Amino acid sequence: MSRTKEGRKTGGDDYVNNVAAIPAPIEHDILFTSGSAFTNWDYKFAGTSESKLWVHATGANYAGGESLTIELYRGNFKVGEAVVSTPATTDGLAVSAVVSIADMQYCDRAKITGTLTNPSGGTIKVYLGKLGLV
Repeated sequence: MSRTKEGRKTGGDDYVNNVAAIPAPIEHDILFTSGSAFTNWDYKFAGTSESKLWVHATGANYAGGESLTIELYRGNFKVGEAVVSTPATTDGLAVSAVVSIADMQYCDRAKITGTLTNPSGGTIKVYLGKLGLV
């Protein structure tokens, strides 16, 4: 279905300016060195009502259970914070954890901090996605 005004009317979304209804792509690929603490800023984060933290394992299963702190900001003001436990996943699969912070829709940047450890013989990639989509 096209995202033109006519296409959206046909698809049942008559309110063309409702950008929150448009699925969003991966917003942030978290870069880290295995076993090292990291802090990453995402200056392009545009909050909605919910985000998901995705963990993708390659080459080995990932046990999960590591904590990441996600702080969301509007300009220079901190809007909220969530501590998310990374989910376990098997080789080749991506699994998500919900990130929910009150007033998330007002955020325009995210700060992600934590320590992650690659599984023995494998790697993991972590993504922060809007609207829970990858």
